[in-house]
Amino acid sequence: MLGDAEPCADCIYLNGDTVKFDAFHIGTSSDTTYYTVELITSPSGFLAQRKLNYIVTGYNERNRSTKNLISESTTGFFEDTTRIWLHPPRDDKFEKITQLAPYPEVNLPVRIGDTIKGKITMAFNWGEWNGHSSRYYLAVVDSTAEVNSNETVYTLRGCGTISNDTSCVEYLFSTSRGFVKASYAYKEKEFFYMEQI
Repeated sequence: MLGDAEPCADCIYLNGDTVKFDAFHIGTSSDTTYYTVELITSPSGFLAQRKLNYIVTGYNERNRSTKNLISESTTGFFEDTTRIWLHPPRDDKFEKITQLAPYPEVNLPVRIGDTIKGKITMAFNWGEWNGHSSRYYLAVVDSTAEVNSNETVYTLRGCGTISNDTSCVEYLFSTSRGFVKASYAYKEKEFFYMEQI
């Protein structure tokens, strides 16, 4: 397991819920692909983690009348009383963007100024990145308290780099709903956005 603490009774992601996101990718020639991303968590195990499924549906137009991509993938996540760590969705036009950027992660309790640093070794299926390690950092830079609820929303920013490639991200993390928004920039030429519905 990715930590020593026991799973928490009030975990955000261990409830087996489905969380939906509106998402879109802007390519290097300003072409835009729209997506619906479903994150489905499970308390059951998956390779020393918890099981996480993503269902990604893609569309060429904003009104989403014609589906042109459906993918389902199984990966893992970790949550206990000390931290939350998720694999991001990695698919279609945004797979390298979300793979290289720091994954969604917070230490608990969340504190402004906390910074997580590390590296990820690309084992296979990543082309020229195979066998190389990315280096990343992710810092908690700000917070806002929601007046009508008991949640605080934290802003996290960071970048991951491998060879000459860099992918940066800004996450919004809610103390009651988890990661609710992500804004990625890959080489400052491609962009991917996700926001919880």
